[in-house]
Amino acid sequence: MTANNDQEFLNTNGAGYTNGRYRGEAPIDTLSVNSNLSDEEIDIKQVVAILLHNKWIIISITAVVAIIAAVASVMMTPIYESQGTIIISEAPNRYSMAGNDLSNLLMSSYGIGIGSSIQSELEVLNSRTMAYNLAERIHNERVDVNGRLYPLLWRAYPKDSSLTTVDTVAYRIMLNKIVEPKGGRGNIILVSFKSPSNYEAFRIVNLIIDTYSDVSTRTNRVQAKAALDFLSTELQNVKDEVVSQEEHLRNFMNEQRLVQIDGQTSELIKSIALIESEKKALLVNLASINKSIDLYTQKLDDFNPGIAEKFSLALGPLLQRLQVQLAEVETERVLIYARNPELKQNPEKNKRLMDLNSQIEVLKNEISSSVMKLQENGNTDFIGFLGNPDGGVSTKIGAIQESLLKLQIEKTQTESKLSVLEKQLDEHEVVFNNLPNNMIEFARMKRDLQVNEQLYLTLARQSSEMALWEQTQSGLARVVDYAFLPGKPVEPKKKIIVIIATFLGLFISIAIVFVKEISKKEIDSVEKLKKKLYPLLAVIPNLQEYIDQHFEGKETIDIGDKRISTGLVTLLDSISPSAEAYRRLQSNISYSKPDDPYKVILVTSSNKSEGKTTLSANLAVTMAETGNRVLLIDCDFRRPRVHSVWGVETSPGLVDLLFEDVDPHKFIKPSVVENVFVLTAGNRPPNPAEINRSKKLRNLIAKLRYEFDYVILDTPPYGIITDAAPLVKLADGVVLVCKFNQTRNAEFDNTIESLKRINANVIGTVMTAFDAKKSSGYYYTDSYYQYSYQSYKEYEKRDTN
Repeated sequence: MTANNDQEFLNTNGAGYTNGRYRGEAPIDTLSVNSNLSDEEIDIKQVVAILLHNKWIIISITAVVAIIAAVASVMMTPIYESQGTIIISEAPNRYSMAGNDLSNLLMSSYGIGIGSSIQSELEVLNSRTMAYNLAERIHNERVDVNGRLYPLLWRAYPKDSSLTTVDTVAYRIMLNKIVEPKGGRGNIILVSFKSPSNYEAFRIVNLIIDTYSDVSTRTNRVQAKAALDFLSTELQNVKDEVVSQEEHLRNFMNEQRLVQIDGQTSELIKSIALIESEKKALLVNLASINKSIDLYTQKLDDFNPGIAEKFSLALGPLLQRLQVQLAEVETERVLIYARNPELKQNPEKNKRLMDLNSQIEVLKNEISSSVMKLQENGNTDFIGFLGNPDGGVSTKIGAIQESLLKLQIEKTQTESKLSVLEKQLDEHEVVFNNLPNNMIEFARMKRDLQVNEQLYLTLARQSSEMALWEQTQSGLARVVDYAFLPGKPVEPKKKIIVIIATFLGLFISIAIVFVKEISKKEIDSVEKLKKKLYPLLAVIPNLQEYIDQHFEGKETIDIGDKRISTGLVTLLDSISPSAEAYRRLQSNISYSKPDDPYKVILVTSSNKSEGKTTLSANLAVTMAETGNRVLLIDCDFRRPRVHSVWGVETSPGLVDLLFEDVDPHKFIKPSVVENVFVLTAGNRPPNPAEINRSKKLRNLIAKLRYEFDYVILDTPPYGIITDAAPLVKLADGVVLVCKFNQTRNAEFDNTIESLKRINANVIGTVMTAFDAKKSSGYYYTDSYYQYSYQSYKEYEKRDTN
């Protein structure tokens, strides 16, 4: 072999290992099946392997968490939910922005028919007042149809059934009821309630619907009653005045002996009476409007003092001018109708009347448009300074302001009409005052009587209509669906809870597995050992299963006159997978340097009880199988074990040999295996370290290496005791033993560092007591060893047959 080839086979520590290959054998991790895998694929496979290796931990934790969640969900108090739906009607606004009759005006003045926003009604449904109303009714009922106390009334359901307060019940109702537009918008309102009692949920929803309907109806009827009371008072006053005027006119006619007046005067009186009648009707309207404005203003100032004054500035001069023009045109139309009543049925016969009607329509549209803009700007101009107008107090203020705006506009319009009528009346009064005194007095009395009679008829008609309307008035709510009695609870959602808990348990278990894997201190896979500095020479399976199966767990067995260790598997069962593993170790050592073989081989480990003595003994047997003479020397003077493996006496031994000047062969003992000889430790010396450093020991080993083909030194664990340091220099190669799932990473790494410091020629590492099924790399690369052992057994059976 050339120098280049020699160098190729030597690594930095002198071992025969290069390009991932031992001399004589390719390592397992360089097999072609894995050679084309990328690092990323290997990492993924490692992750999967770790999960599969810990599958029972993952399954157990996941199952426990899922079972706990299932039990907890079963023990939870079931919650039922019932729902109902209502339609809240936004009443059509009977209030015209540009003129209307007394009935419409009164309704508008008292908030009748103006309509209500959905948001305002939702505030009512979600209000504390509604909650307290419901709480009082439930508190009065106490028990459901089955005679059980409503859960709402329990002090602490289901532990304490003593009765709680109405305040607490109201708070619970507000907390558990949901009132919202169905689908998030529109005037269909969804009412729902959750409770441990299905009947309570059903009952509360129906109570909400019925209570709201009753309150809405009662509110509208109260408003109608207020308007009706006002009309009744005014009607009685006008009636008294008409009776008085009739009596006064009768007496005057008797005194003056007047029967009738001429046609022109009659027409004049008729026009004045009509204007006066319209004026008084407007004054009645104005009184009603002022009364309502005062009411709304007071409500507005209750929320924010001074806001009403700012609000009154919202009406612009353009709107006032339009209303004055409308009043003038409407007054002219009233006078035309007064002179020509037949035109009411056929207005197209009078061109001027047609023009007036067109002007009125145009002015009304302009006023409506102006009012709409004013309302749209309200949120920023005079409502905006209050804050957010959505919901709560701001919503109520917005509703009041909307009504107040309409009343202010109507007030301005009514005052404009009165101004125009006053002007018309003054013009007629000039003509009227030129009549004779007695005629003037007679005409005035007759005019006043006609005015009051007309007003009385108007008020009487409107009072009757209002009385009928008051009796037929209903609320804004119309029930679509009453609540249903729920049959199944909506909470807890057991399936969802169990599914979530299962995923949570899976996550927790995986996290535990990886934390455990990261924090694991022992070398628990072949893959981890392969990543160390030195090559892996062999993986020795766990012998305990073999010993339990073949020797009933006994540590020793008699062969001839010797009582040897059952761990000598290469002797006791030379065709077993374990024996084959030791032969693999022997091959890797022997063929690492075929031209300059390792003669003196030192076996050590990082800690005690890692199987180095058993390995040394079996390695000696496999080396002897090829006809080599092998000497196994026990250099562990603190805890010698070689004698117990071979069933020989520990003394005399190596220590005795060094202290006595005798032939070494007198102390070297033959074993039960041909060509395998044993030199035991002998008596325990007072200073083992000095023995290993002695010149006699060095000379002895130098002599013996020429008398035997191989000399194997079983030494103390170098990771914890440095006694063997001098022997490392004497050895041609060092075999470092690692016990599966027992040797710690840190200890093993420290041992490697210590050996590097003294320039030890480490041939490689060996894993003992390997159990593929317990390996963290079982589903990755370590399964190969399990497969190889099984394949060996199957091959052996076929060969036997």
